[in-house]
Amino acid sequence: YKGKKVAVIGGGNTAMDAVRTARRLGAEKAMIIYRRSEEEMPARVEEIKHAKEEGIDFYTLHN
Repeated sequence: YKGKKVAVIGGGNTAMDAVRTARRLGAEKAMIIYRRSEEEMPARVEEIKHAKEEGIDFYTLHN
C-alpha cells in the first residue's frame, strides 16, 4: 500500500481495522467512506478516535 490511496467503504470495527492497517503499511492517504453520519457508525467510539489520531480521513453521508 506504500504511496497508494486507500478507500474503505463501511463504518464498522472491521473497516476501521482495515483502514488503519493500510495507513500503517504506508498508504499515502487512507479514508473511510460511510453512507450515514459518524454518530450512526457501528464501530466502537475508541476505534473511530484512534483512526482519526492516525490521520484517517472520514467521508460520511456518502454512497
